[in-house]
Amino acid sequence: MAICDDCIEDIERLKQIIKNRPTCPEEILFFEYQSGEELIEEASKEHDLIFLDIQMKGIDGTETAKRIRMVNKNAVLVFLSGIVAPTTESFKAQPYRYLMKYFKRSELDSELDEVLQEMIRRKKIPYFYAVSDGQAVKLKVEDILYISLMKRGSKIFITKEAKRQLDKEDRSEDRNEDIISNRKLENIYEELKDYGFEYAHNSYIVNFTNIVKATGKEITLEDNTILTISRSRMSSFHSRFSEFLGMKYRRGL
Repeated sequence: MAICDDCIEDIERLKQIIKNRPTCPEEILFFEYQSGEELIEEASKEHDLIFLDIQMKGIDGTETAKRIRMVNKNAVLVFLSGIVAPTTESFKAQPYRYLMKYFKRSELDSELDEVLQEMIRRKKIPYFYAVSDGQAVKLKVEDILYISLMKRGSKIFITKEAKRQLDKEDRSEDRNEDIISNRKLENIYEELKDYGFEYAHNSYIVNFTNIVKATGKEITLEDNTILTISRSRMSSFHSRFSEFLGMKYRRGL
């Protein structure tokens, strides 16, 4: 767990509160950082949970979060602030919570319990297995952008970072970049629906985690792919997406 705040007293206070929560795992390790630069330098540690102050000297919390997400997509990210309200840029880093430092202790305890439970849940998120060019591929669920229907199976579209990782693992020039599963889309949906996947169209399911913009009829994914939400799926899609956002961003501002 990482706590990044330029106020050492705030770091110590938060650390003590977390340690005293019954939901805090006994084996948890704390890493303390007093600047965004320090945290970015150790991004490769891929902390499971990151508490990040918004207002800091040098690189602020929003920019720090954007850089951390380039390395660590699965961390539970929690923004901390004394006075600053969330912005559109803040949400691009996909925070799980946005907590104010002036929260009452009872309110903070409740929020932290949910944050710790989410950290534990994400560590249990399964991998998804597919086939690429005749070879089995093990994908992190959070690396999937969307999955589309094919005549004989499904096609999986993944993030740019996941593609780069696959390229490192297989440097052959003739590697087929398409990732194919012979499983039906409806069966894949049943496996992944509890991890934030939903039909936006009868021919594809989308990973809520990787949506950066949503309008009534379209969604934009983190790689700038734009997908249309069909009229028949519009109501159910937006309803589930709202529930997903509510779970992630529920806070008392």
